[in-house]
Amino acid sequence: MRIAAHPEDETQRIASLKSIGLLDTPSDLYFDQLTAQAAHIFNTPICAVSIIDSKRQWFKSIYGLDVCETGRDEAFCSHVVHDHKLLEVRNALEHPDFHDNPLVIGAPNIRFYCGTPIHDTNGFCLGSFCVIDTKPRQFTEEQKELLNSFALQAEALIALHVRQKDNEEKNREIISSRDLLRRELARQSSLVSNAAAAVIRISHRGIIEDANKKAESLFGYSIDELVGQNISMLMPKDIAKHHDGYLKHYDRDKRQNATHNSSVIGEGREVSAISKSGELIPIHLAVSEVVIDDQSQNEFIGIVTDLRETKRKERELERQSMLLDKLHKGLTDYEALISGNSIWSFLQESLRELTNSEYALIGEVDPSKSEPELIVHSLTDLSWDKESKSLMQKFLAGSSRVTNTKSLLGRVFAQGEVVLTESPATAPGRRGLPDGHPPLHNLLGMPIKQGDKTLGMIAIANSESELNDELVNWLEPFVATCSLLIQLYRQMNERERFTAELEAAKDLIEDASRAKSEFLSSMSHELRTPLNSIIGFSELLQANRKTPLNEKQSKQVHQINSSGKHLLTLINDILDLAKIEAGKLSISLEPTLVDSVANETLEVLQPLADKSGISILVKANAQHIEAMADYTRLKQVLINLLSNAIKYNRQQGSVELSWEVVDQSVLVHVQDTGIGISDDQIDHIFEPFNRSNAENSGIEGTGVGLALTRKVVEYMNGTIDVKSDHTGSTFTVTLPLANCQVKSDSFTSGKVQNDQLNTDLTSQSEKVVLYVEDNPANQRLMQDIFEDFESINLVVAHEPFLGLEMAKTHRPDLIILDINMPGMDGFQLLKRLKQEPSLEGTPCIALSANAMPNDVKRGLNEGFDHYLTKPIDIPKFYDLIDDYFEEVN
Repeated sequence: MRIAAHPEDETQRIASLKSIGLLDTPSDLYFDQLTAQAAHIFNTPICAVSIIDSKRQWFKSIYGLDVCETGRDEAFCSHVVHDHKLLEVRNALEHPDFHDNPLVIGAPNIRFYCGTPIHDTNGFCLGSFCVIDTKPRQFTEEQKELLNSFALQAEALIALHVRQKDNEEKNREIISSRDLLRRELARQSSLVSNAAAAVIRISHRGIIEDANKKAESLFGYSIDELVGQNISMLMPKDIAKHHDGYLKHYDRDKRQNATHNSSVIGEGREVSAISKSGELIPIHLAVSEVVIDDQSQNEFIGIVTDLRETKRKERELERQSMLLDKLHKGLTDYEALISGNSIWSFLQESLRELTNSEYALIGEVDPSKSEPELIVHSLTDLSWDKESKSLMQKFLAGSSRVTNTKSLLGRVFAQGEVVLTESPATAPGRRGLPDGHPPLHNLLGMPIKQGDKTLGMIAIANSESELNDELVNWLEPFVATCSLLIQLYRQMNERERFTAELEAAKDLIEDASRAKSEFLSSMSHELRTPLNSIIGFSELLQANRKTPLNEKQSKQVHQINSSGKHLLTLINDILDLAKIEAGKLSISLEPTLVDSVANETLEVLQPLADKSGISILVKANAQHIEAMADYTRLKQVLINLLSNAIKYNRQQGSVELSWEVVDQSVLVHVQDTGIGISDDQIDHIFEPFNRSNAENSGIEGTGVGLALTRKVVEYMNGTIDVKSDHTGSTFTVTLPLANCQVKSDSFTSGKVQNDQLNTDLTSQSEKVVLYVEDNPANQRLMQDIFEDFESINLVVAHEPFLGLEMAKTHRPDLIILDINMPGMDGFQLLKRLKQEPSLEGTPCIALSANAMPNDVKRGLNEGFDHYLTKPIDIPKFYDLIDDYFEEVN
């Protein structure tokens, strides 16, 4: 496993990460909705916003896993941070940097990873926005662009988090300084000329007696203009008219028991003041009574704090929250909005509401046009007569497009410009508005982009907000969301079209497959029944001793029998081919000794070779080679190839069978001295029913054998090739090499007797071990192993149903099961064995080529006492058998 190095800016990056205050923050709904949405869009089980700390990977949000952090060394995202670019791992098990990563070989079993960098507001890479799958896959460039769009959304959420944090800190500072100042002034009961807050001293009658410099700047009056005036001059009219009454009836001794809250004396409250210019100013006012000894009339000190900046920040925070809510709704509810055809009106209304605008527009550039044309998806109604109403309806229906690329809107959607003007009617290039058109006081148009490509545009007009670069920057997250939604909208439309086509194609395929299966089933039954009679009666006629046939009749009956068997072979090959195409051919891939398969094949074909006068030569470059194959199916392949080599050979010709190991593959060659295959036919010999012009040769054949052979080889993860010229043909079968080679020489002769059901097999003193295995080579190996255990008798069953019956009959002391067997696998057989009362407590061992950790774990969970993997570790196996039968040896 390669561990990602730290980036060059690691120290600054970590410092910036700490300053943001994002680490170890609580779960955030907006981040969680974003990762859930991305997982759904990309159809992946896991999606995360990953932050790389100094020694760990921490998830701000993770969908599909119940973890909050992992080590940094094993994090895929560490490579994204170091390389500062998108990382795609299509199959982690085959990737040199990740194949042994703990997150790949263990939970969550990562196979596919695609992550793109996430940056903070300072430009440092914090981590990545990533999607993870447990299956290998590959992203298109469009999917990578879409993933980048999600990363931009995560960056916008992080930026919003930073802004909120800064605003909260500033508000706390303002409140803290305000309270400190109020307490200090109340204690000193005096004016501080250079105080940060406005301080005003008034008499018991409400007359201003003094003020500081801050009061001058806050209210716009000079101190001379304030002194001697009633304090009500700084109050809005609805409050000023009641102020003198408040002071007149103020009773200090009763203030503590007052039930109304209209007084500000002794309290701090947010109220409004009015300046000399008439501006209404939000302030915080704290009034303290100053008790003067030996006087019956006291004075009051008012401390006034300007809240305009605080209120502005509150409005900005509220505005940011409103923007985030709109983005969140658009992302989380987009499927419902799209299905209800209301996504565009939602975006247009949201844009108008966010910017306090009278009019708003959302449009998409038609991707099918060579020249830019704008499809108007949603537009605020600004029609002024019947004709303009009709034109607007055409735009919204899609029958009319905006095509003028030199207009203000055209500069946005065709040239990708940001257009900002306070005078749309008289802007350069404009000819004014049509008569009756509602007046436009300002206009802002922004392109919706994906990289350098313009997808569409937004526009607002008659906005109450000031149109400037600050507003443009503030709307960037909204525009980025529009870009993402347009891409999703296009993808959903494309997916719906593709799904419809796929469903139609699937229905056609299913209908064809069903018809083919029904036809094959019918043909199998209808043809096999009469063929059974034809072949059977022809053999009876040939064997009839009471009324033997004359020579002519014998030849005729022999021809009938030969033709019937040829037709039966053709039917069997066609049915096998159909099973392969339907994915229903039974295959059990195990380490298979090529020598053994070759010997059995030659025993079958030697009589045919002798009859044809063909000599068969065997040449093995290495002995005892094991290929990962199905024993029976490999034998079928060799029989097909060797029988063809014999049938299509020259008189007194020869066939050479050889095998060798090249890299991690076993190559089996069948070479003949026949007439060869022409160049124009060699590309078609593996097609069903194509006999390469051999139909008129007089040699029997079905035309299916080679097609079936190739399908069987491919089913065993192999390939078959052919080379041919006028001197003959060579067919080469390539199969995967098994993990190790068997050293025994016992595979070259003899036939294993593995189906004994006789009850005399064991004596009372012997222990019985039942081995259920469909591969003859593995059966023979196990028999050789148990020859060393004199008091243990090994019983072998070649298929699971026979094994079940033998277990009931012999009641073995130990059962060893293969896992991959036709008809019933080892897990199913184990379940059946455990249901037998007579076998209760009988230990069972699994012996399988399925050697992954999950396979072993499953085997033990299913109830096997031990789970051994192939190739078998013989010394370890001996020790295990000794543990089970200590009293035997």
